[in-house]
Amino acid sequence: MNICITGVLGFIGSALLDVLSKEHRIIGIDNLQSQRYSVLFNLQHPIEFHDEDVTTAPLYKRFKGVDVVIHLAATTDAAGTAGQKDKVWRNNVWSTLNVLRGCAETGAKLIFPSTTSVYGSQEKKVDETCEELRPQSPYAESKLACEQAVRLSDVDSCVLRLGTVYGFSGGSRFHTVVQKFVWSAVTRQDIPLWRTAMMQKRPYLHIADAVSAIRHVIDRDLFGKSTYNVLTGNHSPRDVVDIISESRKIHLSLVESPLLNQYSYEVDGSKFMATGWSPVGTLSGGIQDLISKLGNINLSEANW
Repeated sequence: MNICITGVLGFIGSALLDVLSKEHRIIGIDNLQSQRYSVLFNLQHPIEFHDEDVTTAPLYKRFKGVDVVIHLAATTDAAGTAGQKDKVWRNNVWSTLNVLRGCAETGAKLIFPSTTSVYGSQEKKVDETCEELRPQSPYAESKLACEQAVRLSDVDSCVLRLGTVYGFSGGSRFHTVVQKFVWSAVTRQDIPLWRTAMMQKRPYLHIADAVSAIRHVIDRDLFGKSTYNVLTGNHSPRDVVDIISESRKIHLSLVESPLLNQYSYEVDGSKFMATGWSPVGTLSGGIQDLISKLGNINLSEANW
């Protein structure tokens, strides 16, 4: 099978590349803005790589002969997108429209990784039938707009609303709760946390489960304009802190004023699990893997 991955050097893209290149021909597209060149080092299997901006690239050429497109290229830092709606809209929405044109012209199927952040703050656990979507950042708003564009198109698609991804890959980032808390604990930095957010729950997704979910869609042909929530579990910052504290010191700096993007909601992932998929990762396993990868960083107590 021929598979194209946009944003192939990113958090999920780099992990997908390791797995899918063993079984399929991969065309990777990335504008190298993140400068994660090292993802392309020592690849076990050859890929076709294009250093291009997905927003303007001639995707009808790249998608020729492609069976499935996995569109990961996007601005993904929800908190960091405050006040940058124009930039986020260009990177996320306009790129998705170009991907949809490319798929429509070539007949490629599309997997669109969206986010559970489209739900926003909710008082009860939500599933895919939720009609009161409350995106609370330009990032979440852009993803919801992309979902709508995907559904309105003639492209055979599957939308995956992914929980916040955590764990290790060649393109790992460290701006989300699990990643940031682990990095801060290992490097002995204080972690600022809104005092009342300690027990607020969010959906989280182990990187291995993100990869297996995308593979599952391809293997089971779960297209037909389907939408699924995908998560490993719903967790709170307290859960993360407790696990890190089992092996590392952690210093919390509790603040009274709410930080951007602090809200609580839990997501039901049973619809996707009913297709035969189940998560294999755990919050504890993902955290301990990150800590072990960073284990050779040794700082003196004087750093605290």
